[in-house]
Parts: sequence; structure tokens; C-alpha cells
Amino acid sequence: MKIFRILLVIAALQISFCLSAQKLKTDDVPGDVTQSFSSEYPSAKISSWELKDNMYAAQFKDDGSNGKAVFKNDGTWVETTYDIPTSELPLSIAQYVDSNYPNYEISVCNLREMPKTATHYYLEVRFPEVGSKDLPSVLTFDYVGNLIKRQDPEGWK
Repeated sequence: MKIFRILLVIAALQISFCLSAQKLKTDDVPGDVTQSFSSEYPSAKISSWELKDNMYAAQFKDDGSNGKAVFKNDGTWVETTYDIPTSELPLSIAQYVDSNYPNYEISVCNLREMPKTATHYYLEVRFPEVGSKDLPSVLTFDYVGNLIKRQDPEGWK
């Protein structure tokens, strides 16, 4: 029985390792991807590469901001996200969250850039206690703070 438990733990660890993103060395990233990154962010310093769901993601720092840029295998840029502190949100966004989600907290707060899409703020707000309200509400705002999209989990409120 003890051996079975040990084998079960080992199997679970292997599965979780396979499901997570794979860390890569720069030499293991296709040339089209690294070239696209360099064109998009010529002064950025890459801290790491990872492969997840056939997409290459570079964690980088550029002009003092930490970002994550995602590319397809052929080097096509998919999106870039910059994590930002909630204190840097436009006042209108902070007020919207406070009035529509009292007692909730912002768990994800970033600025997103995507091809053919205007730069926008992406937020996830959650009830701080674990339980039935565990799924986040997803909010998207334009660059000046106007609500673009609101997606609440089923059964919210």
C-alpha cells in the first residue's frame, strides 16, 4: 500500500510537470520568434522563455516595466501583457470596481496590447474568501478607463 501511494505521488508530479509551461533556453526558441521579439522590443532584456500550448512567451523588462510577450511558432505576435499595480489604474476604473464589486479585491491587473486591438486594461476581481464566489469577474477597460466588457461568473451576486 505504501509503494502504491509513492507511485501515485510520482505520477501526479509528472502529470503536473507536463501540464505546466516548459522553460526554454534562448537557443531552443525558433529564430522567427526571437527575431519578431527583437523587432517588437529592441531595447528589452529577456529574463526567460517558456513554451505553453504551442506558444512561446518571453518574460522581459523594458523601460523599467516587466512584461510578457507571446508569439506563435512562426513568429506572429499574439499579445503582450504588463502587470501593473492597482494604484496606477485610472481613477474611473478604481471607482467602477469599488462601486460594483464592494468587498472584492483585484487579483489580476494588467495592461494588454494585441494586434488590431486598442491597448486596454484587463482585471480579474474576486471575493477574497475561498468558496462559492471563487471564480473571478473579468473586466476590460479602454486606455482612458471606459468599460468595454464585463463578464461575471454564472450565479454572480
